[in-house]
Amino acid sequence: MSAEFSQSVWQQTKLGNWDSLKGALESKNTDLDVNFAYGPMHESLLHLVAAKGNDEIAGLLVDGGCNLNSVNRQGVTALYVAAAANAPALVELLMKSGANPNTIIPTALNTVTPGGGGVSKDWIETCRVAPVPLLVAALRGHADVVEAMVANAEVDTLSLIHI
Repeated sequence: MSAEFSQSVWQQTKLGNWDSLKGALESKNTDLDVNFAYGPMHESLLHLVAAKGNDEIAGLLVDGGCNLNSVNRQGVTALYVAAAANAPALVELLMKSGANPNTIIPTALNTVTPGGGGVSKDWIETCRVAPVPLLVAALRGHADVVEAMVANAEVDTLSLIHI
């Protein structure tokens, strides 16, 4: 694996150029680290893909063996990002593939400075109020995501009580 190649692909993906990531995954390029994380928030490729709700490329990352439960510097998983982004197909894919729906964002990590790494004050407050994927989906009114989560895994019953 090449850190330089992975970083280049990460940067292109962050800019919205999916072709380099898709090409590397489809060709099974061994220079690509599917768990590569970078940037001020230490986001993985799966985090970037989840933010845009791209279930096709997420499926390629899953098939490539990426860590479904990796967290960024804030303690946020790709499943949380997908739930917040209202991406029910991606949420379903991640959950069926083994992503943990009960990962809680550690309170201490919710002290990330607003603006640091592009993190808004609103996002930090959202993470504080809704520290699990199901709650962020409910908070944002993403009924299809809530339905997908409840249908596809054992979600912590305390989360269900809060919605």
